[in-house]
Amino acid sequence: MDQYPLPPMDDDRRFNAGLLFDVRRLLREHGYPAVTGGRDAVRLHMALFRFLYGGLPEDEVHGRPGE
Repeated sequence: MDQYPLPPMDDDRRFNAGLLFDVRRLLREHGYPAVTGGRDAVRLHMALFRFLYGGLPEDEVHGRPGE
């Protein structure tokens, strides 16, 4: 049985800057180019969110990031 995507949570404290930092570090340690910021960091953030929760946050879907 698949474990992912997880049910969406309003405030999942596990999905934070530390998790993204660790994923970026692991990619670099496995020989991938460093994700240093910009669009690469945003795409990684969105891809990880999609994998974990099956979609994008509502603000991203409606083109209002951070509102």
